[in-house]
Amino acid sequence: MSRLMLIDFAVASMQMATLGLQMIVSGVGWQQMFALEFLIAMLIQLFLFYWHANEIMLQSVEVAKAIWESDWFEYSEDIKKSLVLVILRCQKPLTLSVGPGLNTAKISKSLWY
Repeated sequence: MSRLMLIDFAVASMQMATLGLQMIVSGVGWQQMFALEFLIAMLIQLFLFYWHANEIMLQSVEVAKAIWESDWFEYSEDIKKSLVLVILRCQKPLTLSVGPGLNTAKISKSLWY
C-alpha cells in the first residue's frame, strides 16, 4: 500500500505544482479560474486523505486508554495477558507511510507550518 500512496502523493504534488505554474503564467481569465478550482479540489482531496490518516494515528493511542478504563480486572488471566500485549502495542501510534521514508504526519505538518 505504501507504494500506491507514494505514487498518489507524487502525482498530486506534480499536479498542484503544474496548476500553480499555470495560474502564474496565464493571465486573469477563465483559465486561471479553472486552475484555481481544480487546485482547491486537489487540496480538499489531500486534506480528506491525510485527515483520516491523522485520525487513525490518534485513535490507535486511544485503544490502550479504552482497555485501561474497561473492567479488565474481571477477565481471566489469559485475557489479561492478551490485553497487556495490546496495551504495550498501542503505546506507539499507528502511521500510514508514503513510500519508504515519509509518513503522513510529517507531510501534513509540513503543509500547515
